[in-house]
Amino acid sequence: LDALTVFQETGVPTISLPNGANSLPPDLIKLLEPFKIIFLWMDDDAAGQQGAASFLAKLGRHRCRLVSTRGGRNVGPKDANDALCLRMSKEEAHARALAALRARLGTANSHEEREQLEEEEVALVERFQAEIAPLDLNRMMREATTVRHDHIVKFSDLRDGVRLHLLGHREAAG
Repeated sequence: LDALTVFQETGVPTISLPNGANSLPPDLIKLLEPFKIIFLWMDDDAAGQQGAASFLAKLGRHRCRLVSTRGGRNVGPKDANDALCLRMSKEEAHARALAALRARLGTANSHEEREQLEEEEVALVERFQAEIAPLDLNRMMREATTVRHDHIVKFSDLRDGVRLHLLGHREAAG
């Protein structure tokens, strides 16, 4: 559902990994070769982040952008579909609260009561906008990060690269 959610909300073409966060099939790598920028939008949990780290080496760090659904926080939606569902529930709750407030505004008896309710309406709208801003999938894509230190190589990266090379081309490619 995540790939469909991202496409629906952003219009950006998406693919879904057929075997989850730990598998990037070689055929899929070939299909991604023409793309200059690839957004990796994995689940914002340990397995998803480990998969993203593994895929960076296979796809090329220089062209990958990591999308974080939680925005660096430890809490929040785990994936794109969770973010959309949470946003939709907040929109529904906001619509009900706004409708109730506007009904009260329509029956206000005094100018002071009307002004107070109008101030409450402004505050309600501002609070709603602040609540859903972190759940905007387009914003998440704009805030996607590149992996720093593209040209700095750690010994562990070299060791893993040599190990994959020794295991054979199939293992290294997929």
